[in-house]
Amino acid sequence: MRKAPDGGRLTQSVLFVDREWDAICNVSGNSQGDPMRAACADLTVARVPAGLRLPLESKAQHTEAIRAWLRSRNLR
Repeated sequence: MRKAPDGGRLTQSVLFVDREWDAICNVSGNSQGDPMRAACADLTVARVPAGLRLPLESKAQHTEAIRAWLRSRNLR
């Protein structure tokens, strides 16, 4: 990472879809997401009501979170 451009810091927009019922990979309201927030200049975290298998448990909400983020960035 130190040898990467900008020290590995991402300057493009990044979306992380957080799973509301996943205690292991949840980055909202705790320090687990701090390294990701530090590495991304423009990070958006969207929370979806799902557990470990997000695309299977909440396919429509997952897809909508991505679409909404793309619309918010005029990237549709």
